[in-house]
Amino acid sequence: MAASWSPDKMPNLNGKVAVITGASSGIGLHTAKNLASKGAKVYFTARTEKKAKETVDFILAQDPTIRPEQLIWVELELASLESVVKAVEEIKKVEDRIHILINNGGTGGGAKLQQTKEGWEFGMVVFHIAHFTLTNGLLPLLKKAASEPGSDVRIITVASSASRIFFPPGYQFNFTSPEFLGGQLPSESLLWRLTKRVFSVDMMIYGMAKLAATMFITELQKRLDEQGVPILCLNPDPGAVKTNNSDKTFTGLMNSAIGMVQKGPEKGCYNSLFAATAAEVTHSPEVYKGKYFEPIGKVVQLPVLDDEGQLKGMWEHTSTATNKYLAEHGLPQLLDW
Repeated sequence: MAASWSPDKMPNLNGKVAVITGASSGIGLHTAKNLASKGAKVYFTARTEKKAKETVDFILAQDPTIRPEQLIWVELELASLESVVKAVEEIKKVEDRIHILINNGGTGGGAKLQQTKEGWEFGMVVFHIAHFTLTNGLLPLLKKAASEPGSDVRIITVASSASRIFFPPGYQFNFTSPEFLGGQLPSESLLWRLTKRVFSVDMMIYGMAKLAATMFITELQKRLDEQGVPILCLNPDPGAVKTNNSDKTFTGLMNSAIGMVQKGPEKGCYNSLFAATAAEVTHSPEVYKGKYFEPIGKVVQLPVLDDEGQLKGMWEHTSTATNKYLAEHGLPQLLDW
């Protein structure tokens, strides 16, 4: 645990290439700013050119030492795998190495189950399937960076405590069935039944999507370890942070009350930056790799991350469903991991 860690402890990142999704606001915006402040070239995603320009203007105003050429916009709509594939292709045209990948982008979720025409739960697409596909496409660039002497390459997916709070120990998950991709819950937890009235978002559906993304990182770490590839895969939870999405989480006065105790995104990005850059992670990789940890660097055990059957089910069903979609839409299949 590194309770006193802050971005001023980040190493020099000159020569490093970082990619971060969802960087036009909130945690992602401040994560991108801090990476660039330390010298990294940052490819940041945003849905529109207008949002991208606002992002660059904000970051340059915050830190005039950052050069405009350090900030490169990549158009990306995480709800569209076509957009994900295009973003991968655009990055590959100009880079052959990536040192830091941060899967940060997301959505606020809804009060009820929302599915795409493929039958996928919307949050599952944005948090999990899109980042699964993006990471797969960029993995050759990450592996190339990792092949260099003294490399420090990291893949980060921003996690959520909802994956822990609303699923008690012993909860019977269904990642061994493709139904999880559609947001189908095996059951509602007692805590959710007792507290759902104060939420405007279905936190179990949201938590399931975030958990799938967390499980992806854990399983990816295992697979890279088996290959002998020195890449660290990490699951930092930012904690309670006030963002545009969090403002829509609770009902009525509860939103205002919770907002009073939430930290701003300026500090909400600390755990992501710790995961992406901290020397503590380099010095103690076995403590952090493949793990879920809360601010800052506090590893918390999630039993499902040790369940080989659930991890394998998540991976196989996600791969099968994604490849089916890609084939039906004339897009390239997933690469071998």
